[in-house]
Amino acid sequence: MRFLAMGEDRFLSIILDLSDTMYAVALAITQVPDDARDAVQESVSRLWASRHHLDRVSNVEGYCVRITQNVAIDIVRHRNGAVGLGPVAEQMHADTSPGPHVRMEIDEEYAKMQKCMAMLPENYRQALMLRAECNYTFEQIAEVLEVTEDNARQLLSRARKKLKEIYLTYNI
Repeated sequence: MRFLAMGEDRFLSIILDLSDTMYAVALAITQVPDDARDAVQESVSRLWASRHHLDRVSNVEGYCVRITQNVAIDIVRHRNGAVGLGPVAEQMHADTSPGPHVRMEIDEEYAKMQKCMAMLPENYRQALMLRAECNYTFEQIAEVLEVTEDNARQLLSRARKKLKEIYLTYNI
């Protein structure tokens, strides 16, 4: 799919083909259907505004997913007032049964993990989120990040290693 000779009909055709994928990515990140729809709408708006430059995009699906992912992350950050880590960390954070002491420890670990994720380079953070939050395969991650599949594997490996390193050396 390419945005050659971009007209309204061609743009709508491409966006309609990708809308389910864009929604799935946004929902995986935001975990709220209304926020996911908002993310897709904002992404389409941004794509429309830059449609005259889109003919240079070689991987349209990856480009649209990347924009949707960034918008969804922005929505989560705005909603939480901090770096959003998605449902995995939120489940850890939302434990319902512990006492105050355990709850305080969980809150501290959650805050520590947020800070560690924020310290990662953007490409590491995106690769980890695509794998952990969206359950993307290495092939899908490679497509979204516009790298080879081997590079996606290596990027994830380095991201995990760097996150562990930051986590172990981070002192509050």
